[in-house]
Amino acid sequence: MPNKAKKYHKRLSEYFTKVADPYNNRRWEGKTVRPFMELPFQLEQIEKNKINELLWNPYWDYAKLNHADFYSLISDFLYFPEDIDLRLVQEALFLSMSTLINDKTQFVGQLFCRLSCIDRVKIKEYLKELEGWIYPPWLRPLFPQTIPSLIPPGGGLISRLGGHLTGVTSVSIVDDGSLAASGAQDGSISIWDLQHLKRLHKIVGHNDEVNTLIITQINGDYILASGAGKRIPFKLTLQNRSVLERTDTRTSRDNKIRIWNITDGSLKTVLEGHTAAVRCLISCGRLLLSGSDDGTIRMWDLCEGRSLGILGNQGAPVILLAMIPNCLVVVAFSEYDFQLWNILERSGSGKGKFDYRWQNVLAFDPAGMLVALQETTLSGEEFRLRIWDILKSQDGDEFLSTVTTSNTSFSVAQFIPDGKHIFVGGTDCSLRLFDVDTGENIEQLMGHKEVVTCISVSETNGKCISGALDGSVLFWNYQPKQRSELNTGHSDDVNSISVSGDGLIAVSASHDRSLIVWETSVGKPLLTIHGHQGSIKSTAININGTHILSGSNDWTVRYWSVLEAKQLYKLEGHKYAVTCVAFSSDNYYAISGSGDKTLKVWDLSNGCERLTFKGHQYGIRALAVFHHSNVVVSGDESGLLIVWNLISGNEIRRIKHFCDIDKLHSSTKHLWGFANGPVWQSSKEERHIPCIESIAISPDDKQLLVARRDKAIIVWDIENGVELVKLQGHTGIVFDVAIYSNGERAISVSDDNSLKVWDLINGICTATFTADFPLYSCAVSPDCRTILVGEGARSGKVHFLTLTS
Repeated sequence: MPNKAKKYHKRLSEYFTKVADPYNNRRWEGKTVRPFMELPFQLEQIEKNKINELLWNPYWDYAKLNHADFYSLISDFLYFPEDIDLRLVQEALFLSMSTLINDKTQFVGQLFCRLSCIDRVKIKEYLKELEGWIYPPWLRPLFPQTIPSLIPPGGGLISRLGGHLTGVTSVSIVDDGSLAASGAQDGSISIWDLQHLKRLHKIVGHNDEVNTLIITQINGDYILASGAGKRIPFKLTLQNRSVLERTDTRTSRDNKIRIWNITDGSLKTVLEGHTAAVRCLISCGRLLLSGSDDGTIRMWDLCEGRSLGILGNQGAPVILLAMIPNCLVVVAFSEYDFQLWNILERSGSGKGKFDYRWQNVLAFDPAGMLVALQETTLSGEEFRLRIWDILKSQDGDEFLSTVTTSNTSFSVAQFIPDGKHIFVGGTDCSLRLFDVDTGENIEQLMGHKEVVTCISVSETNGKCISGALDGSVLFWNYQPKQRSELNTGHSDDVNSISVSGDGLIAVSASHDRSLIVWETSVGKPLLTIHGHQGSIKSTAININGTHILSGSNDWTVRYWSVLEAKQLYKLEGHKYAVTCVAFSSDNYYAISGSGDKTLKVWDLSNGCERLTFKGHQYGIRALAVFHHSNVVVSGDESGLLIVWNLISGNEIRRIKHFCDIDKLHSSTKHLWGFANGPVWQSSKEERHIPCIESIAISPDDKQLLVARRDKAIIVWDIENGVELVKLQGHTGIVFDVAIYSNGERAISVSDDNSLKVWDLINGICTATFTADFPLYSCAVSPDCRTILVGEGARSGKVHFLTLTS
């Protein structure tokens, strides 16, 4: 570079440095965006290492995120693609992308939680700077080295790309992993730039859910084909697998294939011909083939956008198509059989049938002629995935390998291009990588919150994309260079957490039917308790931390001794799931609430039922005991609160302020269960029903904190019967609340993945922590130092956090 130009860049870099750092304290407190955008470029012209110094200053990173945007900050890391440490920081930012775009104040907490478990010198120095951060207040993990609170970089998950408003039903990724597309139940399609991890276009064109997507390249241009339609179940006979009738009289509104230009998201053409939902697409150059619920396989010219006629009729809904390499032969699968089709001759041959036990075809590897099918035991409690060579085992009796799980159904599968591994997604919300030959589970990738519905794998660079019913689209590296195992504790949702009066121990209850007693000073389990026959919905621990109560879906309340590690009493009497339990203020009695609409009081000296409170017309969901009197308050699914005298069993008062019976009825639907008769099930509008999810009482017994399913948290004046303040900020259902710091602060957790700290005096949120999964339970130690949070989505993690302010 000419000396004159270098001097010019040096003067500009000095100027922008002064504007961005006016006090020369390396805190980067400038007020305008231009110096943050241009300083890295000017430094590159004179001394590139100066940019490296900038990136290792968290105050610069936070200031650039605030003044510019997320993608501007990320682009600075591209100056050093070979720097392993900077790449880990960049990957941590990518993992936090969805959180930081919406809430930049969580920058410190997100990076600290994701990087703390990494043992590298530069990372530790960076974290030391973060550790002293004061403003804005943030929630930090108490034991970051041993219990990572968030998914760290270097593992399988690269980033959460964002998502759809409804469940994701199909995904497709190009061979080199640079582009992807996702389709949803509402008919929308998103096109993703995987190099910069952002959405390029959101396309709305289909009238029904998008069942299948495929990205193909013609003459150097990427083209996206999508097929849609309502999937209508068919009734088939077991003898000949022939279609008898559709089991749903409704018709699909959209049985079309649409061709899109990926560059601008525009619609090129619409291909019509199928009379039922389009279920699968494959391409070979400009030739596109489609399979449909109408049983036909059709051929299309992608360049001219016209029909080439029908390849054949499978005789049953076509759910999977694959092109056999090096020959114009297609294998088409229905739910019970398959057939080979010659494209040139337009004829079918080699039709084979599956055993009636096979529920569906999940994946096919054309190179190895391997098919993955799901089998369910008669009890429905065990699911098997069989890897079958269709050329060698047409009788269905010989299998290469078997993958078996309990209580986890396989919903989707995809073979890796090497033919030696298969990705499987299921109802446990995770992706699992299995060895085809041995059936061994090599890796489990956690990230989705609901059932995984679709997977698409890149051919060349070890990347894949997946979608789930929660609307999320995740980008993965299935060949991670670094593995980080998370200490989860439980193996399923953490439904409840309680802390002892002295704050030394805590207990968590899970859907995995276990209780774990934790030593809060080190964040390690002391004891794991088993005994319940169903999911444990609630737990409580007495003041001294010597005894535990637990309530379960098995309709029982159990009383446990922590010191003896055994069950003292099994309290039976409820006729439905026990949803909430608590100790009386003197610890002599146990109180339990149930879906059977009753509240029961138990004498803990002999394990006998003392009183039953009847007054609720709907299932009880939450209860809380007053600190200085023998009074308890209970809340039900209709939003009604009832205050009871614990000794006499008399009803003191009813609080109907939160009750809305009409909204409850309009948000549920009546179903028939073959075993139990009519049952109520929540509809899509369940977030708006007035159900009470949690109750907390202030230390002076004057205020109630009420969390409802409609996202509202209300601070209620008990004595005067008025609403004091409404705490707003969560975007999902608030499942638990707790009051601490002498009633001045509160915390709440939600299935929007967030924990919020509230200033109850001013009614504002002072700090937020966003986890990787929904949060279902929370508790605070009496000294206010330790905040415990339980995760859902089968994560099973218990977080130990503290507020830094």
